[in-house]
Amino acid sequence: MLHPNAVSPTRRVPGASGRRRQGRLGQAILVSSHDLFLRVTVSLLLALPAALAGFGMTLGFSGLGDMGAIPAYIFATFGALCVGGAAWTRLCAIQPA
Repeated sequence: MLHPNAVSPTRRVPGASGRRRQGRLGQAILVSSHDLFLRVTVSLLLALPAALAGFGMTLGFSGLGDMGAIPAYIFATFGALCVGGAAWTRLCAIQPA
């Protein structure tokens, strides 16, 4: 039996379709716009969740070892910059049509 808060494969996650629509809208803006400010803003907004995920993942992995709080947060910040930077670079590589 699943935990009451677990997501079953048949149950839809609330808000997932909205996030997909936002991603598609952002990609459509990146493909169709030639305005540099708009493209950078949309790219940063789409890369922000990746940076937050990189922070949480690196902080979680840092907690597995015997590490103090300050070095763990420094590594987590570096992880956020790496993951968010990679996502932002990929988004900036989308060429307008």
